[in-house]
This record gives sequence, structure tokens and C-alpha cells, in this order.
Amino acid sequence: MKKSAFLALLMAVALTTAPAAALATDGTTTPPTAPAEDETTTPPPTACDPQDDDDQDEDDTEDDTDTGEDDGSTDDGATDDGTTVPQASKSSPGKSGSAPGKGNADKNGKGQSGKDSKGSVKNGGTKDDDATSACGSIEGKKKGWSNKIKNILKHLEAGKKVGNLQQKLAELTLWAKSENGSQSDRDALLAILEALQAKEEVGEAAPDDLIILAETQDRLQDTAAAVSTLERALLLDYNHQEVYTELAKKLAKKGDKGVKVYVKGAKPSFDVKPVVQNGRTLVPVRAIGESLDAQVLWDEKTKTVTLINKSGKNVTLKLGNNIAIVDGKQIKLDVPAQTIGDRTMVPLRALGDFFGLTVGWENASQMATLK
Repeated sequence: MKKSAFLALLMAVALTTAPAAALATDGTTTPPTAPAEDETTTPPPTACDPQDDDDQDEDDTEDDTDTGEDDGSTDDGATDDGTTVPQASKSSPGKSGSAPGKGNADKNGKGQSGKDSKGSVKNGGTKDDDATSACGSIEGKKKGWSNKIKNILKHLEAGKKVGNLQQKLAELTLWAKSENGSQSDRDALLAILEALQAKEEVGEAAPDDLIILAETQDRLQDTAAAVSTLERALLLDYNHQEVYTELAKKLAKKGDKGVKVYVKGAKPSFDVKPVVQNGRTLVPVRAIGESLDAQVLWDEKTKTVTLINKSGKNVTLKLGNNIAIVDGKQIKLDVPAQTIGDRTMVPLRALGDFFGLTVGWENASQMATLK
């Protein structure tokens, strides 16, 4: 066999027995790409849920620490013959810098992309970051509370069941002066005001807290603020009778003229003011109907207005007629529906009775309530 033929045969044998790796154009071989690790995605933590720092630190160690183990690949994609092949960056769901709710992790295992140290969302934060930041913002505000605020709230909570409103506030004022650094009654009231406003700001004030806050505001000569505070208390619990009692007092003291109407704690907006006629309060039917979650239908031809609530109760009133039709039955009205200021006005008490609500009236403040 000629030498050239022998060399060709050796070359053919070498090619058929080489590893199943592709030859590069320059004759070097590229190691086969290792299969991607089977990684599961960890859902982002729920806002305000406590985090397991040990688990977080363990995850971050996997990402950031070189274990020194040989996984079969070479640094920077270097091949056996010294050439380099660019490697695709490895993505790990739930661990990369763009993962929802986590972001890059520092050495302590704390995410950096969503919040700053006070719970504020930085640019680029995700929805999960927004939810977490709400909790962080509240906790940040609490951490900023002075010892005076914390002590007042703690003492207030301990004395909630002691005496009536006046006694509670008097006792709290005395304690603030003797034990919490206030120099006068006014200083004590201002400290109580600050503490209760701080509690409301983080969404933890109950109606009882707001009642005391309103009384504090009133003693500091801010009755308008006291009224507003009690109206917020009604939105928390419209069945809280003490809130209505204190609101009526503050409204009477404030001295606003006209009828005030509250429906299930909310104060409807009227473009025509309610009026009292023959001892009955007349209110604009559409506004009150919407407050009662009822559909309001007007028939121009028959001059009738019909209200239908979500339970299907049907109430029909006709202008100038003192007979109402409630689910097909006739019921006599003390005052008929009528037009005032281009609005159809209907008796509030009758509507409350028809829809199964408790109707209240406080004469000194002219406050009407449905609950």
C-alpha cells in the first residue's frame, strides 16, 4: 500500500471514531452543551408575610458562592485547545435580578429591586413590590413613632373599658401630664391627638379610637375636624351607636343649618337639600336610591318613580299621591312625593321602612340616619 493511501485510511478511521462534538471551522472542537438544570420557580412572597431568612440566605448562596465543584465546564467557555467559545448566560426563574418580587440579593439575602429601607417602591418595582411596600411603609411609620406616642397608645388600650368618654380622656390627660412628659392639659391633648392620628394613619384605629380622637379635637377647639373624624368612624361601623351620639353633639355644636342625612354610614351628596315638611324629611329620590343600592326608574307619562333593590323589592311612588305601592300592596304615606327644585323628593322615613332599615332622627343637630 502506498504511503499516501495509508495516511488517507488513518484519517478516515480518526474521523469515524471522534467524539460526537461538532468541529469548528478552525479545526477545534466545542464541548457539548450541558443540559439545563431542572429548576422550579419559587412564587414571590406575599406582602407582609414573614420571610424565612435561613432559606433566603441558602438560595443566595447557591447563586453567588463558588463551591469549587467541577461541573464539567471550563471557565469563560475555554476549550481543551485554549480557544474560547461564548457561553449563553444562565437564567434561573425566581433567582435572577428580574424575578418578580425579589430582584438582586445582597449578602444578607434581602431583595434590592423592590423597596428601600423605609418600604418605598423604587423605579422598576413590580406589583409584588408595590404590595410589599405598603406593608413596609406601615412598619416604617410605626418605627418612626416616638416613645411618647407608643406609651399613650399602650395606656389608652389598657384603659378603654374604664368609664365613659369624658372619664377616659380625663384619665389619659392626667397620665400624660404625670407620666409621659406633658407640661399642661393642652400639651397632653396635643400628645394624645398626635398618637391617635398616627394610629389612624396606619389603618389601625377602631371607631372607639376615633371617638376619643374627635373629643380631643373638640377640646382643642376644632369641632369641624371632630365631625369629619366621626364621619370616618361611621364608615368603619355604621351600627356603632356611640358614634351617632357623639356626631349629633358635634354637629349641634358646629351649628351648620339644614338636615344632615347618613345612609349606612355614608353621607349622600344632594344637589337639592333635604327639607322637613309636616314632621317628615323629604330627600331627592335618585341620590337616596343610589345610596340604598336601588335602581331608580322615572316614568314621565305617569309621573311615578320606582325603586328596585338588589333583593327585588319594588317601591313605586306617584307625585302628589300619598299612596305608595310596595310589592303590589298599597301603603299610605304621611307626606306624598313631590317636586322641589326640579327634583323628585320622597319621604326618607317611608323609604327606610319599605327597605327594612332603622330610621333615626336627632332634632338638635337635625341629623337623619338610615342603618
